[in-house]
Amino acid sequence: MIVAVSVCSIRIIQCIRQGYDKGEYFMTPFFFNTLKYLATLLTAIFAFYYKLGASDIQAAWLLFAIISSFYSFFWDLMMDWDLLQKNDLHPLLREKLIFGSPRIYYLIIVGNFIMRLAWIMTISPKLAAFLGNNNLVFLVTGMIEIFRRGIWNLLRV
Repeated sequence: MIVAVSVCSIRIIQCIRQGYDKGEYFMTPFFFNTLKYLATLLTAIFAFYYKLGASDIQAAWLLFAIISSFYSFFWDLMMDWDLLQKNDLHPLLREKLIFGSPRIYYLIIVGNFIMRLAWIMTISPKLAAFLGNNNLVFLVTGMIEIFRRGIWNLLRV
């Protein structure tokens, strides 16, 4: 919890600072990136309080988990990978593809979505315990995130 809150808070401050340094913030990518990290921060906070026994915020946790996951997924595709662009050559991709076949990109999009959802297991109030050994769940989701970030780096270039 402390790590999630710290990382998200630092990223929020960085996004605000980047907008400040550029001289414009609202309705810019910096602003929307701030919203992405804010949704993730709220998801982590609600999950923490729900784990402590505040069952009345389960709906808020679930709502922010869904918002954060989808927002981050679309951010990956549109902002980080320059995908989901209109073009006749490769629907929903970009004009210039580094890895040849468009099928690879479509598979990566689906895989990224599934891997994006895996992080929810690490902060899910009950899911990790349901799946069994918490340490094993954290290990597997950590490995999935490392793999997802590796793919992210390949497409970002």
